[in-house]
Amino acid sequence: MTHRDRKGTKLRHSALAILASGGLAVAAWAGDAPVITGTGEDRPLLLASYQDKGKPAAEAAKPKPATETVKSEKTTIKTTESTVGTHDYRGVSGFFNVREANSNVTAGETELEFTFHWATGAGGDDYLAPGVSLKRGLTDDLFAEVELLPVSLGDGGGHGAGDLALILFYQWWHETDGMPAFATWIEGRFPTGDGSNGVDGELHLNLTQTWAPGLRGHLEGFLRTANGIAGDGDEENIRDFQWGAGPGFDWDLSDQTVAVLNYVNGSSGHYGSSNTNVLELGVAHELAPQQHVKFAFDINLDHDEGNADFAAKVQWAMEW
Repeated sequence: MTHRDRKGTKLRHSALAILASGGLAVAAWAGDAPVITGTGEDRPLLLASYQDKGKPAAEAAKPKPATETVKSEKTTIKTTESTVGTHDYRGVSGFFNVREANSNVTAGETELEFTFHWATGAGGDDYLAPGVSLKRGLTDDLFAEVELLPVSLGDGGGHGAGDLALILFYQWWHETDGMPAFATWIEGRFPTGDGSNGVDGELHLNLTQTWAPGLRGHLEGFLRTANGIAGDGDEENIRDFQWGAGPGFDWDLSDQTVAVLNYVNGSSGHYGSSNTNVLELGVAHELAPQQHVKFAFDINLDHDEGNADFAAKVQWAMEW
């Protein structure tokens, strides 16, 4: 074989190798692995793409899950119950014949009161009596009170008794638009004064409702068990079981002054006397923050001899 023949043979072999490589690549692209023959057994030719051994194989891109944006709207419904306040005391205390149902003092607060009474009866006898009391707020709705009951100065010569009274007041709920304030309080008289005997007990119930801006209505009822007398009292024919009830009103004359109008119908203190029908006119005025002065004038509408015709009283109160 000449040199030219050998050179032609090599060219043909190279061309066949190129064609074979191209066919194998096409077959691999189409998914048919070519078969190599002439090596003793037929076996498929596996083609692998070139990969740098120093780099990890790239992970196949994962399909992103389809996302859907859902807008949610939240509707908030507010339910409110209007309340007049947590401490709506306006100075209409137990000094008046019909008091408000709001507590005088809040938790930790103290109130000191000085009172002076005057009354005159159909028989012409006058009754003069000073008194003092001290209240202490146990909670915003509960207070305890100790009171030195009016010491009777009599009509020129009488004196005594100075009994002590203990009072426990509790406001069960505060006023709302549909519910009046409600409170109860109990009082016990103890015979610590000169010439006194027996122990008396009282139960009071009070309601207060605001009717219009600056105008409130009250209702009070009480039951009393009279088991003795205080000092210079008349023990003859004393009524063992006593009661009373009546409405009251107050309206704001200014931010510092409240006018009071009350009426109470109740049993007399002694058998043989008619029921009491008392009309009360009063004023509570705020002298300064946490200081009040109060005036009241009582008129007995039936003028029974067993009851006072007229009475007046004044009180100064200070809180801290």
